Amino acid sequence: MTNDIEKILTIRAMVAISTVTYLTWVFGRIIFWEYIEPDMRRLLEVDGFGARIPEFDYAYIFWIAMSLASYAGIWLLRRWGRDLLVVTYLLTIVLAPFSGAMINAPLERVLMIVFLLVDGMIIGLTYLAWPSILKK
Repeated sequence: MTNDIEKILTIRAMVAISTVTYLTWVFGRIIFWEYIEPDMRRLLEVDGFGARIPEFDYAYIFWIAMSLASYAGIWLLRRWGRDLLVVTYLLTIVLAPFSGAMINAPLERVLMIVFLLVDGMIIGLTYLAWPSILKK
């Protein structure tokens, strides 16, 4: 029983880290825009060039909602949360060719690396190592 509690706390800590870094990555450019150097700002304005799906279109809002819903589901220890996270990443792979050029500020890149790695750990642990802690 104690071992399951440790696993649950580990998964929830990962979800918390991933959620915070993900939201900071999504909204960080808006929040920190005034602190970004002018040369970097001009470069960041080119982000999304050539996109067939405009930035912050309904597809992106849906993608953000799916990510947050999957984090909530995993936090509540539901299998659908884990499955929704995988579907979100599969959709990300499918939509990537239509999203245009991706230009990130250094902080954005660090945040993206962190949440991608933590999400990978969450998926791996909930599918392979600790699937028994999730409920239907």
